Amino acid sequence: MFALRAERCFGSHRRCWLSRVAFFALNYLATGQLLPVYDKLDTPWYQYEGSVWHTIHPGEGRGIEFAKFAESRWTYALHLLVGHHGWFSLTPINLLGAAGMTVGVVQLWKRWSGVKQAACPAGWNITAAGSLAVSLVVFVFYAFIVETANYGGWTNGPRWLLWLTPLWLFAMLPVADWLGRRRWGQALCLALLALSVLSVSYSAWNPWRHPWIYNWMDSQGWLPY
Repeated sequence: MFALRAERCFGSHRRCWLSRVAFFALNYLATGQLLPVYDKLDTPWYQYEGSVWHTIHPGEGRGIEFAKFAESRWTYALHLLVGHHGWFSLTPINLLGAAGMTVGVVQLWKRWSGVKQAACPAGWNITAAGSLAVSLVVFVFYAFIVETANYGGWTNGPRWLLWLTPLWLFAMLPVADWLGRRRWGQALCLALLALSVLSVSYSAWNPWRHPWIYNWMDSQGWLPY
């Protein structure tokens, strides 16, 4: 049994390292360098004559790429949360995930302080609290640190945050279960889900389109870019 588990473990590590070596090798064959060119926005890889990125300068255009010249990073962060590219405004089902992560943090504190026995298993509480920590780090990084401030470009939501979705779906389970045992809770969950599906399906024919909230705000003349 131990030998079988060890073989599986080392086998998975070998496959992991092979995929990494293949990635860097193929990147070197394609571009002549090991590091991906995706992080070289201010170099000739992007800033060449005729490139759309070469035309993005303060006061010289209009559109999502010019957002960083027209609004503060705090406004940018607000729109990433509850604005036209909002994590919560476009997919309000994530509010259940936020509630679940809060429950996990509170129950961890209760377990460690001995105030009261936590209702959820310790493993789930740790995972929910860890998911919240990862989400906060990712949000702060993209909202305030990384130079790019265009909401992910032409995309149907906050592209930088979408990979966090599985963590939030997992975190909402006990909250959804609690609400599911109540009529009003069922109605609330269905309403949040319906609004989220609306946002996801708004441009299903082409995901490289702006969210419906962005288009609506733009039609009202509320966006300065």
